Amino acid sequence: MEEMPNVSYNRIKINESLIELETAKSNLEAMVGELEVALDRLLNVKGMEYIDAGSIGSCLTEIDTQTSNTASLIGMIKNNQALIEEFKKDSDEARVFNLSLDGLMNLAYNYPKQENMFIHYFKDKTGKIIPCYLTDTPRNPIDYASERASKICQLNGFCKKKCMDLSFYYVMEMLSNHEYSKDVFRQLKYSPEIQISNRIVSKEEEGPKAAYQFIYDELKKGHPLGLQVTGSSDATRHWVTVVGYSCDVEDADKLSADNIFVIDCVNGEFGRLSDFNRDIKAWSSSKDKPRVYQVCGPTEKYLKTDRFINRYRESKNNRKENN
Repeated sequence: MEEMPNVSYNRIKINESLIELETAKSNLEAMVGELEVALDRLLNVKGMEYIDAGSIGSCLTEIDTQTSNTASLIGMIKNNQALIEEFKKDSDEARVFNLSLDGLMNLAYNYPKQENMFIHYFKDKTGKIIPCYLTDTPRNPIDYASERASKICQLNGFCKKKCMDLSFYYVMEMLSNHEYSKDVFRQLKYSPEIQISNRIVSKEEEGPKAAYQFIYDELKKGHPLGLQVTGSSDATRHWVTVVGYSCDVEDADKLSADNIFVIDCVNGEFGRLSDFNRDIKAWSSSKDKPRVYQVCGPTEKYLKTDRFINRYRESKNNRKENN
């Protein structure tokens, strides 16, 4: 699956050029109309029985002015179009994309900044560009998916069938910027009970609303999450790591499989939950127990440990220096 690199640093420049383009086009249309009026006036003057030299001179002056302004606007339009092409060509991030004007307008849209999230531009299989907010963890989800998650995924035998454990690994490693060994959960100080809380957010009959709210709230804090989703059959489940949502999501009620971004534990790939043919699911290990929605995130105890705080602060500082 192909993703679009972050091109936020040239979004403002593209946006300014697009605004000038739209303004210039609007002014050009108005001036063409004024030019037509001036030409009509000139024709009317020439058709008069008594020619008024002053009227003719006034019309000609107006035509010259409108023609000059039109030429200037056309030049401005060409300059801005060339500028946009330059951004697309010279930028290491943007040069691989052949975007239409609609695509550029989408890129230029000024989504508000989130304190604990960053904007990433995801390119889906159809070529559509989707801006999304991702958790600004010490090891960001895009780098983690390509450099680490794909190496320790189920297909590579790191945890084999234990997709839930893998979702915990992904969460912990992104938060701590540290790579753990296979037996990490066998050690008491690294146990899931200390590091990750397994939260049952609601029963099946209550619906997934509480789960979506928890996901939304935790992501805005910059916390990736393990999420229970549909498996290969109704009798099975799967786990993925949630790392963000599309920028057009304004509240938890808008979340869905089509706009939640995850790292899948099968192959370590990044994408929307629906790209992996998954959806949030209520599940139970026994017929005697109710089916429940589960979302797992870092415990408050873990987030207050010196180990986490120091690594998180160090990674944040390093990223600021590099930027």
